[in-house]
Amino acid sequence: MQNTHLFTLFFFAVLLGVSSFAQASHYYLVDIPSEFSESDRELLARFGIDDTEDLLRWIDTPDMRNALQSMSGLSADRINALTVFCDLLQIDGVGPSAARLLMATNITGTADLVSRDEGELLAEIQYTNQIETITPTTPSDGHLHMWVLSAIEVPITVIY
Repeated sequence: MQNTHLFTLFFFAVLLGVSSFAQASHYYLVDIPSEFSESDRELLARFGIDDTEDLLRWIDTPDMRNALQSMSGLSADRINALTVFCDLLQIDGVGPSAARLLMATNITGTADLVSRDEGELLAEIQYTNQIETITPTTPSDGHLHMWVLSAIEVPITVIY
């Protein structure tokens, strides 16, 4: 059923002239200064981390997060926030703004997103964005549904 829905959306996108669907992205840390200060980037570069995929591979388990915390001096709270942020960026169509919106709605990662009731979550997202104006437009129920489908198959499984 889910594959049929995905195919239908793809088919209509092609008919409407949409060239492609948004794909999950990893970003160079320098390209998202709202999340990564210059000092963060310099510190993480010492460990060979220059993009969100590198970082996610360093922090995908509690042991790895603890090791990075010990070696880098970053706080556990900071590393946990970065873990959630990078985990959410694995979702097709979710960029930095959408990841911040999901986090502001108390989504704690891809597994949490998948476990939520989509209708209730959409209402929470709309309310949060109305109050905090994190993104210029609030995702539709179709966007949220596509995010949930994508979150099921993220390439890196983060263990919380």
